[in-house]
Amino acid sequence: MKTRKKILVVDSEIQILHVISMKLREGNYKVIATQDGLDALDLAQVEKPDLIICACRVYRLSGLELCKQLHAISTTQKIPKLLLTSRGYGLDPECIDAAGIDLVLNKPFSPRHLKEEVNGMLGSVLAATV
Repeated sequence: MKTRKKILVVDSEIQILHVISMKLREGNYKVIATQDGLDALDLAQVEKPDLIICACRVYRLSGLELCKQLHAISTTQKIPKLLLTSRGYGLDPECIDAAGIDLVLNKPFSPRHLKEEVNGMLGSVLAATV
């Protein structure tokens, strides 16, 4: 039996956290969710997710800072990171690279598009509908 891939989702907006988690679970991913950046920092080190999806603005530690700190830790450095930002919120490409962020998506986003990006990042060919 194939092991489900694990995704850590971090967003302070509970509705978005719920929608992302639900769609990913429908795609047979194991989801760990939190609204808090510091909790996410600990969870990433303990759970070793296959992917981290993080909003730019989360409680106690920004998504960008979370990604930077995870990128600086040898055991979490190579975990792919997808950052969700508000439309029009500009990020310097150097900051994105320094934080080890693989992809930036603007809110609002289509859950279907997000799942397609996740499937692509994880090399998954799941055909679950969104």
